Amino acid sequence: MTSGIFETVPIDFIKVDDETRQRRMLTNIEDLMASIKARGLIHPPTIRRDGTLVTGRRRLESLRRLGWKKVPVQWIESVDPFDLKVIELEENLKRVDLTWQEHHRAIVEYHNLR
Repeated sequence: MTSGIFETVPIDFIKVDDETRQRRMLTNIEDLMASIKARGLIHPPTIRRDGTLVTGRRRLESLRRLGWKKVPVQWIESVDPFDLKVIELEENLKRVDLTWQEHHRAIVEYHNLR
């Protein structure tokens, strides 16, 4: 499972096997790049010790396009193929968008703070 151990590695150390990834289409990269540029990287990618990406494909692509040379990552200590696929799937499926009410309230709070 995830280690809870974070480290910074050269971006070129991270390998992506697009053929085995669940998410094949990298959408809204420009939006994510703008967010990272404005706020920084909030949630680092997760990689195996050999540098293989487990989660964070869109984030990694955004960082590459932004010209980052080093990337903070979280290590995956389990290398069982089943566990790796479960972690990738969890990352992709368990996110939940805000309800329209939460979205509205967040925008109002944002404008009130500005």
